[in-house]
Amino acid sequence: EDARRIAGVLCSISVCHQFDSEPDAALKCVTRAIGILNARLKRLKSSDENAIAAVEAAPLPAGAKRHADPLAVAKAELETIEATIGDLAAREEELRSVCSEDDATREQIKKAFAAIGGGAPGGEAAAVKANADGSVETIGFDAPKTSNAPVTNLGVVGGGKKGAPKRIVMQPAAGA
Repeated sequence: EDARRIAGVLCSISVCHQFDSEPDAALKCVTRAIGILNARLKRLKSSDENAIAAVEAAPLPAGAKRHADPLAVAKAELETIEATIGDLAAREEELRSVCSEDDATREQIKKAFAAIGGGAPGGEAAAVKANADGSVETIGFDAPKTSNAPVTNLGVVGGGKKGAPKRIVMQPAAGA
């Protein structure tokens, strides 16, 4: 099909996918929208009769009347679609670079974790060392430290009336 509305919806979905950090899905939608617009462009350029038929077959908004000169409308649509395809091609190229950057970034993160011991190159777990006190240490990271210092009560945060500020008063530590 060569419906411009479908291409418009695909562009909107592409933007949503991009906001949702799914550049691969966004790229698929943009590529499909470009295909639909290219089909429409081909149909409008094929002949004047096909262009008029395409304009007359397009659904109109409720209450709108048919165009007096469908050929002029087809020519205006042709110019709009050509400009839109140019914009979408630039967006498609941008999304392709984002997808390749994402792959390169994932690879760099894997290498960085492997270098610091967060993961072996094959995706296996890093080497682990058990200490005498029962704490566990991975290569590249220290074992957790414990403290016998008393915990200070900072009071209650939240609750109460919405929008009312809460004052946090520091309490002296027990036994201090």
